[in-house]
Amino acid sequence: MLHFTFPVMQAKIYLAAMHTNTNAGGELRWKIARPRANKGQPTAKPVKETITRCYLNELFEEVVTLRLAYEKALRAQRDYHGTVPETLSATAGPVDKANVVARQRRRLNWRPTID
Repeated sequence: MLHFTFPVMQAKIYLAAMHTNTNAGGELRWKIARPRANKGQPTAKPVKETITRCYLNELFEEVVTLRLAYEKALRAQRDYHGTVPETLSATAGPVDKANVVARQRRRLNWRPTID
């Protein structure tokens, strides 16, 4: 199973937002389509802009700057001052394994068990 930590997922979301927002001028544009599935009734579809990638130069400069400032990734992680939320499993309390196994066996066997 592939696992991403919170800072990595946050970076991916930021990249996706930059990728989308650099192409938007703030004005929504629409086109009218008349699909056969709707029997020719008009539907509005957003007009998608071509990708500009104008943020990449700034991003690469920042990567080089951070790489020169921190020669080791562990030192950068140590100096990271952001807040990382608890994992979902940390918020759940301890579970009695025998009860969970008994419930699962009852559900799969379709026979009532004597408790």
